[in-house]
Amino acid sequence: PQVEIFGSKPTPVANLIYSEFEPLGQLDRSFILMQGKQGILVVDQHIAHERVLYERFSKAAKNKRVEVQQLLFPLALEFSPGEAELLALHRDRLEELGLELELFGKNEFLLRSVPAILKNNEHAEIMREIVDMLPAQQYEEALQEKFEEILVMMSCRNAIKVNMTLDLDQIRKLISDLEQTEMPYTCPHGRPIALLFEMDSILKKFLRK
Repeated sequence: PQVEIFGSKPTPVANLIYSEFEPLGQLDRSFILMQGKQGILVVDQHIAHERVLYERFSKAAKNKRVEVQQLLFPLALEFSPGEAELLALHRDRLEELGLELELFGKNEFLLRSVPAILKNNEHAEIMREIVDMLPAQQYEEALQEKFEEILVMMSCRNAIKVNMTLDLDQIRKLISDLEQTEMPYTCPHGRPIALLFEMDSILKKFLRK
C-alpha cells in the first residue's frame, strides 16, 4: 500500500519568518526546499521572484523612477491601425514604465528603451501583449487597472523560471529579497508562494507522536 509521508494538505504560510528556515536545495529545479523547527517549507521559486520584481517595479512606476535600459538597436514594430492608435493614445503613460516608443511610419513604432527589469529579449512579444491589454479610453480607473495588469505581466515574464537551477547563494538572495517585500506570502495573482509541511504532521506519519 502507498504510504503518505506528509499530510495531504500542507499549510499555506502567513506571518511566517522565512529567515528562520535554512535552505536545503531545490526540488525538480522549480521549488526551493527549506527546513526549520516548524517543518519543511516548499517555496515556488518563480512566483517568489515574481512578487519581488512586481513590488520593485510597482514602487518605481508610482514614483516615476523606473530604471530604463536603452536598446543598442531600436526595435521596429508594426501594428494594425487600431493598435497603433491605442499606442499613440497611451504612449506617455507607457514611457513612465520605461517603454519609450517613437512613431516610425504610419502604423510603425521604434521601441528605444525598456525597463531594466526586462532581462530577456522578448520585447516584441511583450509589446504585443501590452497592446492587447491597453484600454480604449483614458478613464483613470480603467487606466489604473490595465496598467496594474501590465506590471504583473512584465514581472511574471521576467521572473526566475521553473526548471531553472539555483545554487544556495542564489536561493538565499531570493528568500532575503522576498522577506523584504510587503506581501511575501502570495504572488500578484493571489497564489500562495510557499507551503509548510508541519513537523507535527511529519512526526505522526512516522508514528513518532
